[in-house]
Amino acid sequence: MDFKEIKSKAKEKINGKLWDVWKPAIIIGFISMIISVIATSIFGNESTTAELVTALFSILLIPAEVGYISYMLKFVRGEEYDINELKTYYGQIGILIIINILVYIFVLLGFICLIIPGIILSFAYTMVFYVFIDNPGLNAKDYLNLSKDLMNGHKFNYFVFCLSFIGWILLCGLIIPIIWVVPYITTAQTIYYEKLKELKKEEI
Repeated sequence: MDFKEIKSKAKEKINGKLWDVWKPAIIIGFISMIISVIATSIFGNESTTAELVTALFSILLIPAEVGYISYMLKFVRGEEYDINELKTYYGQIGILIIINILVYIFVLLGFICLIIPGIILSFAYTMVFYVFIDNPGLNAKDYLNLSKDLMNGHKFNYFVFCLSFIGWILLCGLIIPIIWVVPYITTAQTIYYEKLKELKKEEI
C-alpha cells in the first residue's frame, strides 16, 4: 500500500473543504456532549445511572456514526454528499447494534485469551461499517467476515499506516493544527479502504 499516494490524495481532497469534513463530526460530537451534560446534571457526576444513560444514548448514535462513514465515502468518491446522510441508517439500527455487540464480544474474548489476539481482531474488524455500507442486505456475521477477509494480510500494514500519523496527532495538543489534522486523517483512512478494495480485487 502506497501511504504517500493515499496521504497526497487526502490532502488534495480536503483542500478548501475542511468544513465539509468537520460539519457532521461536530454535529455528532455536540449531540454526544449534550447527552452527557444532561445525564450528569440530572443524576450527578459520579452516578452509575448517568453513565448508563450516556452509554445508552451512545448506542443510539451508532447509525449517525455509520452515516458519517457513508458521508466520507461519498466525499472521497466525488459523489454528492449531504449532512442528511447522518440519518440514513436509523432504519437499520438493529443490525448495527448487533454488529457492534459481536465486534465487542470477539475482540474482548481475544484480549481475555491474550492481548495480541485482541489487537489483531480489533484491526480485522476495522472496516466492518465500510463493508456494511457497500454491501447492503447481509447479516451481521457476514459483515464481520467481509471485514476480516478484506483486512487479511493487511492488518499490520494498517497498523503502520495509523502510526504514521502520530506526529500530526501530537501536534493537535497545540489546538490549531487539529482543524486540519482531523479531516486529513479521516479522509486518508477512508481512501485507505478504497485502495484496499482495489488491491483485493487485483488479488482475486
